[in-house]
Amino acid sequence: MATYPTRTPGPLGPLEDRIARLEAQFRRVSSPTAEQYAQAVASLPLVQTTSGGTYSLGLTDQASNVYREWVTMTLQVPQGKSSLDGMVMATASIADASSGGVAFVNMRIRVGYPRGDQYSMVFPSAKQFGSYDSRNALTGAVAISQVGLQPGDVVEVGIQLAASSPSAFPAAAGNDLEASAIVSAANLV
Repeated sequence: MATYPTRTPGPLGPLEDRIARLEAQFRRVSSPTAEQYAQAVASLPLVQTTSGGTYSLGLTDQASNVYREWVTMTLQVPQGKSSLDGMVMATASIADASSGGVAFVNMRIRVGYPRGDQYSMVFPSAKQFGSYDSRNALTGAVAISQVGLQPGDVVEVGIQLAASSPSAFPAAAGNDLEASAIVSAANLV
């Protein structure tokens, strides 16, 4: 068995010194370099949020069953990133002032990617009948997911409403539409 110069006294000194040298060598080999740290930080996903809303809205100036965009929000692909993944949620509450609950409102969410728009399913309103009006409550959510984007690309999110009888939904203080989006931007191919 080869002997090594020992600094640690005692019968196990040479073995302890050898283990200490191996541990030091392992730390050097397994520790990341500054470049590796920079690459790791650059590859971390970034979280973005955006929100928008409109209040006291009325639908009387649009055609029956034709979607009009009421809220538009934008998300931009950050430097060093190539994908967006997340979701958009929207809620609306609109009072039926004249149809006695017969008229209804539908909502859909438009996600405008650089390669074209995608539309969510239609979210129909739920009725909340009251003594004086019939409130249309809407809730919807859709995923945002796109790879192959370029830094600086803009993804536009639009919330659209269509009414069966727009004249039943004039502007009112309790009518509102709100939306929020949260996405993670990463460097995915």
